[in-house]
Amino acid sequence: MKKLATTIITLSFLGLWGYGQTKGETVSKEPELRQTLIHLRVSFFIAQKQGNRSVLERLLADSFYFVHSTGVVTNRREFIDRTVAQAGRGPVIEFKEQNLFIYNNRTAIWLSRSISKNPQGVETNFRATDVLVKDETKGWQWVSVHSTRLGSRPKAFTVAKDSMQAFVGTYQISPGRTLLVTLSNDTLVAEASGVRQRELIPVAPKEFVWFSPDSNADMRMTFVSDTDRRKGYAILIVEGNEVWRAEKLK
Repeated sequence: MKKLATTIITLSFLGLWGYGQTKGETVSKEPELRQTLIHLRVSFFIAQKQGNRSVLERLLADSFYFVHSTGVVTNRREFIDRTVAQAGRGPVIEFKEQNLFIYNNRTAIWLSRSISKNPQGVETNFRATDVLVKDETKGWQWVSVHSTRLGSRPKAFTVAKDSMQAFVGTYQISPGRTLLVTLSNDTLVAEASGVRQRELIPVAPKEFVWFSPDSNADMRMTFVSDTDRRKGYAILIVEGNEVWRAEKLK
């Protein structure tokens, strides 16, 4: 059976606890409940690190499921068995963001972003959503965890500043929509409406990864020139497919 890596085992807490609020929904900011949920979350992670089966069985609802970043779904029994078997051998996880949403004092959602580092020092970025529900008899319990693997920063190819300067400018994606490429501190930055990616990291002389630490989309930009027509273009390629070809205006 293929071995699955449990993404939350050993943790480094940075005190990044925050409130979240979704428009149109009631979010409780009651300090006592907030502290209760924070302590419960810490207990959950300690139980995973130690492989404490009894605590995990108490904290996880019978219907609990874990959606791994690979898309594989693990049920309560599978999650507990694997966590106990791997106790003390998991990656170190450093949280970069943690936001707590509380709805009607009966449902809580943790939205977090973290960096996982294995014993070989390889780092992987994750975003996770933990959902807890308060049971009348069992108290607060986890009903699900959904983990998403985010993009890792690629190793940059060396491109001279003068060469990157040639790519700076405004490009027309379509009527009324433009791409703006600027150079800041020897780094190319690209901005377009509706796109989260900002930094352009070179992986070849004219090819760049349009990178964001908050996204796992494989977005690449290639700059080409039409010497006959004396025009330049920025080509966006997503997951290997060309999405648009923007002509340089200035």
